[in-house]
Amino acid sequence: MRLYPIMDTTKENDLTYEENSNNYPPAKAPISPVLSFSSFSGNDHQNAPSIASAKYKRFVTSGRIATALALINENIGAGDEVLVPAYHCESMVAPVRHTGATAVFYRINADTSINIDSITELLTPKTKVIVVTHFFGFPQNVKELRSFCDQHDLIMIEDCAHSFFGKFCGHPVGYYADYAIASTMKFFPVFDGGLLASNKHPLNQIKLEKPSVHMEVKAFLTIIERAISFNRLSFVGKILGFFTRIKDYLWSAIKAVFFKDRGSASIGPSAAEGGFSFDPAWLNTKASKVSRFIIKKTAMTELVKKRRQTYMRYVEALKDIEGCHILHTKLADHIAPVVVPVYFNHCAQVFDKLKKKGVPIWHFGEFLDPEVSVSTCPISYEYSQKVIQFPCHQELKEKEIEWVIREIKATCLAANK
Repeated sequence: MRLYPIMDTTKENDLTYEENSNNYPPAKAPISPVLSFSSFSGNDHQNAPSIASAKYKRFVTSGRIATALALINENIGAGDEVLVPAYHCESMVAPVRHTGATAVFYRINADTSINIDSITELLTPKTKVIVVTHFFGFPQNVKELRSFCDQHDLIMIEDCAHSFFGKFCGHPVGYYADYAIASTMKFFPVFDGGLLASNKHPLNQIKLEKPSVHMEVKAFLTIIERAISFNRLSFVGKILGFFTRIKDYLWSAIKAVFFKDRGSASIGPSAAEGGFSFDPAWLNTKASKVSRFIIKKTAMTELVKKRRQTYMRYVEALKDIEGCHILHTKLADHIAPVVVPVYFNHCAQVFDKLKKKGVPIWHFGEFLDPEVSVSTCPISYEYSQKVIQFPCHQELKEKEIEWVIREIKATCLAANK
């Protein structure tokens, strides 16, 4: 049973910024990147090692859609078993169940690496796929896992939703897998986006359609609105801010004109809205043009540099704070963490107080699948209750970083009294 529930409905499983239904105030700093002019500063736009280095690529609407497409491309379905880490969010499991396959949960170690013994114990003739997750941006030993998969005739999917950037054994993330998936929304200031990539399998069987005009309009407006809500885009944002003050009226008018025939149909995928449900309707849709444009034009080397610098600021600031510790305190070359994972002794108390202060928090794995109990994987269960994450993305302002760290320290110290 759960030690204590941490009711967090800010939908941080998908790194969103929306106000949650627990009536916590909106986050005062963005949990995921928001557009600013600095997004495009620098000349090196595509040279950072990443999953995008793969030979074959398809930009889709979300990482979970990319996972489903990989499974479908391998004809995974009813009667098949897919090994998934016991430490997960629902969006990692939903694509498996969409195909009709069975998700089987394997244990992780305290450093979030895969427990090979657990995988070996769970293998059956029905096992077809193993999903390997680079938790928080820290690569698994994918070279060893590639050998394991070859030995047991398994398809390997690298879940790079937390690790768009990085290298292992001299190769970019995604290199050793049959398929790799990414969630671009966690690394770029975009509305929607996922990536399916492979160096081994052409993806030309996967046919994708252009997004509707409705979605393109919403993608553009949402990106701009988010930027303005966090005071980005400088004087241009101030000018555009006038429109945000009447945005509800404008958006209602736009929908009345352009979307009158859509009824209750969703204009965008739930992942873009912060949910973690699976939307089959978006299986064959490309990422929006504006999102793909931003990814292409982003200064990626600078992105990686800023994320690493901010992450290490957390490490230095929290190293002597009693009652908490960061799961990973060292960064190998090229790693760009998605967030900073912090273990708290008094997690529920710290979480509640920080949320009430408007501190941006992501809580990966808060609600594990009903099939996962403390006996399935004690570490996964413990981390679901004790580990919460904080932003380290490239679009954070200096004063936002300082404020978040200051609030973490003060709240943690108070909880220990």
